[in-house]
Amino acid sequence: ILRTSGAEIVAKVKALRTVLNMLGTRDGKKPKIFLVTEDSPNFSAALLAVWLGRLATRSGEKVLLIDADFHQANVSKLLNLKPQRTLSDYLAGQGRIEDVLDRSTASDLHLIAATKVPHSAADLLSSDRMKNLIRSFSQFYDTVIMVAPSGSRYPEGLALVGLADQVLLCVTARTSSRGTCRALIRPLLTLGFKNACSVFLEDFPSRLEQK
Repeated sequence: ILRTSGAEIVAKVKALRTVLNMLGTRDGKKPKIFLVTEDSPNFSAALLAVWLGRLATRSGEKVLLIDADFHQANVSKLLNLKPQRTLSDYLAGQGRIEDVLDRSTASDLHLIAATKVPHSAADLLSSDRMKNLIRSFSQFYDTVIMVAPSGSRYPEGLALVGLADQVLLCVTARTSSRGTCRALIRPLLTLGFKNACSVFLEDFPSRLEQK
C-alpha cells in the first residue's frame, strides 16, 4: 500500500516491478506489456503507470505509455501536457502514429495520450488497429504500459487484457470492499490471468511529484 510520496513511493514501486518480473508471463518470459486499471474512476491507475514508466526508463529501458482510458484521459493531465493528437485519432484513422506519439515527456518516457470519447471507447479499444498497434510497439519498446478505464464502471477495458503480459488492478485502500475486488478479478481469471494478475493496494497522493 502506497501512502506516502517521494523516495518511499519510488522504493515501493521498484519492489512491485521486481515482483512482476518474478511472476513472469504465462509462457515464463519477462513481462513486457502491462495493463493498469483501477476499481473506481480516479487518478490511481494513471499515476501508477507513470511511476512504473519513469522507473523503467531510469534502468535504461525504452518505455511507451499508452493512455487508453477514453473516459478520464488522466495521464496527460498528470504530466501537464496538452496533446494535439491522441490515441482515438489514430484508432479512428484520422492521424498517423507519428502524429500521436509524444517523445518530449520527462525521463525519456514516450507517450500516446488519450482524449475523452466515452461513446466510442468500446469500438476503439476492441479494434484490430489497437491490437496491431500494441503488437508493433512491443517489438520496438522494452516496456509498454497501457492505462485502461475503471473495470467496475467501464468493462470495455477487458478488450485489452488479451494484449497484456501482466494486469495490475489499483484498489483504493480502506474504501473498496473485498466483494468489489473479487468481481473485478473474476473476469481476468476467466481470461487466463490466474498467475499473472496482480492486485495493487494503493493510497496515492493526488498529484505527481517531480523526482
